[in-house]
Order: sequence, then C-alpha cells, then structure tokens
Amino acid sequence: MNGRPLVCRTHGIVLVETLLAVLLVAVVLGVIAGGMMMASRVCIVESNNSTFASSGRSVLDLMRQDAVSSCGVLSSISTGGSTYTSSPSGTMILESPAVTYNGDGSVGTTYIDDVVYHLSGPSPPYTLNRIVVPAAGSPTLPEPDTAIASNIQAFNVTFLHHAAWTGDGSTLIFPLDVPNTSGANSSNTAITVAGASIPLQSGGASWVMPDTNYPNGAIQLSYAPPMGAAIDAVYPVDSTTNAGQSGVSTVDIGLTYSAAVAAPGDLSTRSLDLFTVAKFRNH
Repeated sequence: MNGRPLVCRTHGIVLVETLLAVLLVAVVLGVIAGGMMMASRVCIVESNNSTFASSGRSVLDLMRQDAVSSCGVLSSISTGGSTYTSSPSGTMILESPAVTYNGDGSVGTTYIDDVVYHLSGPSPPYTLNRIVVPAAGSPTLPEPDTAIASNIQAFNVTFLHHAAWTGDGSTLIFPLDVPNTSGANSSNTAITVAGASIPLQSGGASWVMPDTNYPNGAIQLSYAPPMGAAIDAVYPVDSTTNAGQSGVSTVDIGLTYSAAVAAPGDLSTRSLDLFTVAKFRNH
C-alpha cells in the first residue's frame, strides 16, 4: 500500500520532466530558427546594399574616367533640342580630346568632343543622364541622352582651379588669375607652401577680395615664403564664365543615392554618398 503512491508520484515526476524537456527543446529550436532568420535577413540586406553600392561606384568610375581624360569644361552646350549649362548642382560638361592617326602612327587630327552629365526629372529621385556629342569628323561615336543611373537624390560638382607662384622671400600677397567663387570662407580650398599645408582663416592664409589692385582677388600669407618656394592654391571657380571655364583643372564629384533595399519583413530606404576627385589630363 505504501509503495503505490510512490509509484504514481514517480510517474508524475517523469511526466513533468518530459514536458519541461520538450518545452526547453522548443525554446532552443525557436532561438535557433530566429537566429537563422535574422542571419538570413542580414545577408540579404548586405547583399542588396553591396549591389546598390557597386552600381553607384560603377557610375562614379565612368564619370571620373571621362573627367581624367578631358582637357577642360564647357560652360554650355545645345544638343538634342535642349541647352545644358555647367552647374555645381546638376550638370557637368566635359571637353574630351579624340585623335586620329596617320599611316606612320603619328597623330593626325585632334578633335574636341563634349560629354554631358545631367540630372533628369522635376524632383528627386532623379535619373543621371549622359550624352556624348562628337566634334565634326571625330572618330567618337555619338551617344543620345541616356539614363545611366536612377534613384539619384543629388549630383554635385565643384569646379576647381590650380594657381601657382614662386616665393621671393618678401612677397605676402599673390594675385589670382581666376576669381574664387566661394569668397573668404571657401571650404573647398587647399593652399600649400613648399608642400606644407597652410590653414585658412587661422593665421596661416586669408583671401583678399577683388578690388582695383587685385581684380580677381588674391591670397595673403602670414609670412613671406622663402626664395624659390613653390606656392600652390586649389580653389572653386565659376564654370559658367569664360575665366572660370578656362581655369578649371580638377572636378570634385559627389553623388547621393537613395533607394528601398528589401529584406524579409522590412523595406527600408538606404542612402549612399559617393565622392571622387578627377584631375584633367592637361594639368
């Protein structure tokens, strides 16, 4: 008699332990499944982000390649019934040399083709379009107004000019040959003396605004560079003016993408900022 309750009690304990074990296994399996789903989602998001970024870099590489092989910018061009004007926010017109060769391998004729990059659309997200306009007789094939990228929030170009002088041991002010469009607080400016960077607005160098003595403005150093020291300034210019157009030697290009990147249970908007700097072939 005394052993029977013990048997029932033992069976009850075994049943509880079994249920607890089943519950624990279910919890573990649930955690594993959740982890696998999260890992899968992360992999999909990263894969989509990688594709997104790769597409943007390909477009930026094409723009940089065109810029590096160019010899300058054009202020405006009319083609296909539309007129385009170089602008820091939306349009870049490059002048790209193309050559033909004589039978002996020597250069025959050099042509200057035009390559236009511009935003298309009334509001963001825009498409980024490319046009190639060959010069008459050029071997370059024309390219109509073609979209090369979509989901573009912004396309920014800084047109930069390089000015150079040589120190004489006494001169502090060096006149610019092309006006600086950003004025005294330019953030896209680099000044070096004998290869050493000179800070702006902090005692190293400052801008002299245009006046009768310096019609294009100037830079003023806090000390006179020694005889023979190389002085260089890279600063923004206005590509829509003749002086600015002829003065451009480098472009600083920025693209901002924004698009939905899908993942299981999520459709998030991702933004991507890409930048590159291209120095023209003749500088």
